[in-house]
Amino acid sequence: MKNFRIHQILTTLIESDAFIKTKDIARQLDVSSRTIFNDIDSRQMERTLHGATIERRPNVGLRLIATPEQKRKISYEIFNHTHTMSHRIETDDIAIIIDELLRNHKPVSIDDLSQRVYRSNITALLDATQVYVEKHHCKLVRKPYRGITIEGNESDKRSVLRSLLLQNLRYDDVSANQNGRVPYSFMQLLVQTYSQQWIDSLLHIIERSETNMGLKYTDYDVAVLLTKLAILVERSVGKHAIQEKTLINEKPQEYYIAMMIKDSISDSFYLELTSGEIYEIMNYLMVTRKKENSDLVIHNQISLEVVDKFIKLVGTYLNFDLHHDSELANNLLNHLRPAIRRIKFGVSSENPLLDRIKFEYTHVYIAVMTSIEFIENTEHVVFDANEIGYICLHIAAALNRGTQSRYVRGILICDDGLSIEGYVKSKIEQKFTEIDVQSTIQYSSYNHDFIEGFDLIINATNRAIIGDKVVNISVALTREDITAINAALFTFELRRTMLIKDTLKNHIYIFNESLTDRDAILKKYSGYLEIDNYVSSHFFESMMLREKSSPTAMGRGVAVPHGSRSHVYSSIVLVIKLEKEIIWNDQLVDIIFLTAISTKTDDNYNLFFRKLFTIISDDDMINRIRITNDPNEIEAILLD
Repeated sequence: MKNFRIHQILTTLIESDAFIKTKDIARQLDVSSRTIFNDIDSRQMERTLHGATIERRPNVGLRLIATPEQKRKISYEIFNHTHTMSHRIETDDIAIIIDELLRNHKPVSIDDLSQRVYRSNITALLDATQVYVEKHHCKLVRKPYRGITIEGNESDKRSVLRSLLLQNLRYDDVSANQNGRVPYSFMQLLVQTYSQQWIDSLLHIIERSETNMGLKYTDYDVAVLLTKLAILVERSVGKHAIQEKTLINEKPQEYYIAMMIKDSISDSFYLELTSGEIYEIMNYLMVTRKKENSDLVIHNQISLEVVDKFIKLVGTYLNFDLHHDSELANNLLNHLRPAIRRIKFGVSSENPLLDRIKFEYTHVYIAVMTSIEFIENTEHVVFDANEIGYICLHIAAALNRGTQSRYVRGILICDDGLSIEGYVKSKIEQKFTEIDVQSTIQYSSYNHDFIEGFDLIINATNRAIIGDKVVNISVALTREDITAINAALFTFELRRTMLIKDTLKNHIYIFNESLTDRDAILKKYSGYLEIDNYVSSHFFESMMLREKSSPTAMGRGVAVPHGSRSHVYSSIVLVIKLEKEIIWNDQLVDIIFLTAISTKTDDNYNLFFRKLFTIISDDDMINRIRITNDPNEIEAILLD
């Protein structure tokens, strides 16, 4: 509620250069003037202001003092929050602005736009609109004495329109839909936006394309494809055509189906579509997910062995036993084969859930992002953020099915025969999900050399054994025995933590930085790593290639840039706290975890990176790092 008030206060102030009475703002929000002053003095307000200030003048009111850049950042954050919380009013106004600008071939005046949204001042709204279109590689351009227009290539402009419509389509709507393949509420939106005749004609064309391909599209993707084709028709009617062709050496099956769809649209809507639209439709079809891939010619045959190694690596970072999940392996295999095929044809998939995945499954996203290089090198492709997001959904589903990895290697010493041994082993593993009893021996076989590779020695014989790793219990596994094992696990964790701290203390460095350009920051610190022989001279280049394909801003003001493992000599993490937030792709970032992960990373590093990924997913932990300037405290947060 407080965040909502702060955003409402700033929205009111940012739209006026004059003072506004505090009591008027309080009345608008149905709170007291004292509450408004408390909100203005809060740390949340300080963070949201991005260096701007609120001037207070007794008996006059409040006024925002901010540079144009600060206003843009404030508007960006307000919009981001509004969009995330699904408050539709602001988003609908942005949709109206975008629709008006894209329908016109000439710039539109600010007065005309103000009348369309019934607002006298639309400065903040235009700033938020600018942020929205920039996500799709377009620009909101203000032309003096002429008005405002959106510039960008036609394909990107259509992407903006798609995004506005598809934010109203939800996965759960599709799964709950009983009467058709497109959910009723979304179908009504499309009919209101276009017409019943248009939508019916396009649905018929889509169903014919399924027949020609010998497969069925997923229900969700039918709605997406319908939206894309409706926008294509609308833009073509308005003489906004795609002229450029995609140069490909081999025409896939989707190319010929796209030709049929083009001809069907031309006949149904009396349009003369350009040849460039064939390639646009082909791209639509290639990213449309199918219920069955058996009839689709896929030359790529990524092996199950490669997928298994990738799953094992991700599971190591997440501390989950994913390796034995056959459903995950099968699902990933079925997803990756067409995905790699799309990438090799240069077709990029859209993922409407990407922002949610990054925020809600941050640790999963980072684990996949830092492990995907294994598949990329094997298949000679580069996965973008959208594809990584889809892989994360498969991993997240497996986490919901699976159990936490048993990372404590145990050995049981028991002299009471196979039946009792089996019972005690099963009870220990049932009670303690972190313990993996890897071997069972008799007391006569016990020796120090044999048990060297184990973390915990569980002695269930009548003869006590003294040792750092030993816990003595009875075969009855009493309450006292459970307490003893818990104490032994605590000692193990403490010992492991101290070992990690000693090992990693010289491999974590903390910096404060005043630079405000992302590329300059990354170049500076990768240069430091190269000088100290942590990475090769190619590390920076590989890091920038990763940023280009899948930007590493994770939300919460955090970015996790990293380069190729093949250019890392020794693992290291740089924690870089920025004095001022910077724009990183389409997010604001003030904490950078620059990670260099070697191919020779041992268990201690894997454990640390596992914890680091968890910290990055935790709002409280990140805020603790954000508010402190004490390097020792940051180190303690990361290592303790």
